[in-house]
Amino acid sequence: MMTLHEIAESTGTDRAWHQYTHIYDKLFAHLRDQPIRLLEMGVLNGAGLEMWSKFLTHPDAVIVGLDIHP
Repeated sequence: MMTLHEIAESTGTDRAWHQYTHIYDKLFAHLRDQPIRLLEMGVLNGAGLEMWSKFLTHPDAVIVGLDIHP
C-alpha cells in the first residue's frame, strides 16, 4: 500500500514538495478505510483531489473540492 506522500508524488500535487503529506499521513492514516467526507479548499488543477481519492479507499468516502476559480 502506498503512503500518502508516494501517492502525492504520483499525482503531481504540490503537497508532495511542500512535505505536508508526511504530516497528513500520520494524522489521517487511521481514516483511510473509513466512509469519511473530505472538503479540499483550493483545488487548482485537481491533483490534490486525485491524491485524496487514491488515499481514501472506502467506497463510500466522499471528496469535494472548492475553489474561487471555476
